Amino acid sequence: MDVQVLVEKAGGVSKMAARRGVSHSTVCDWKRGNFLPGNRVRRIAELLTIPVEALLPMVRAPVSRKASVVAAPQEAA
Repeated sequence: MDVQVLVEKAGGVSKMAARRGVSHSTVCDWKRGNFLPGNRVRRIAELLTIPVEALLPMVRAPVSRKASVVAAPQEAA
């Protein structure tokens, strides 16, 4: 099972986002990265009426978009 299957089981990106109180783009990030954030697993399991243990292989901490941007070194004045 992967996140895409879970999202479809929940009725699609928009429905899952609305039911979990997150943005459409957040659910798209989960789908694209094939992960679920650990702090939302219990509520997602409740929504889908599946055991939390079934979701654990998909759990990881999301990588911050800000962390992926490398700042250019500043020039000395």
